[in-house]
Amino acid sequence: MNTEKELNRLIALKEALLSDEGICILNAMKDYMVELSGMQNANPEWIKGVGLLICFLKETDQRLERFKERS
Repeated sequence: MNTEKELNRLIALKEALLSDEGICILNAMKDYMVELSGMQNANPEWIKGVGLLICFLKETDQRLERFKERS
């Protein structure tokens, strides 16, 4: 992916996550992770995967800053 597209993608993702809808989505993901962890038959890897995805999205700002430093 070229650098301009990557930069635009990170900026759009950051803006989306900071919106009311983005906050709502992240909160729903956290709630789902908690619900999933309470299920008796839940695979721990599923819970870990949801947690990793949440972390990945929450670190968008840091990834954007690192990207800008490299460019």
